[in-house]
Amino acid sequence: MADTHIHLAALARGAEDAARTHLREARGLFSSMRVPRGVERTEKLAREMGVRLGTPADA
Repeated sequence: MADTHIHLAALARGAEDAARTHLREARGLFSSMRVPRGVERTEKLAREMGVRLGTPADA
């Protein structure tokens, strides 16, 4: 499911709010499953897209 949110975020390039929503969801899922590589991948994509995620508590 987290991977799906990453793909949806990539498809939402240019629609920052939609991309942010999917990236935050992916980061939260990877974090809750304790998959640090997934969290890192999500945050890297956010940086590449210029999307600010804030802290996990902001979501």
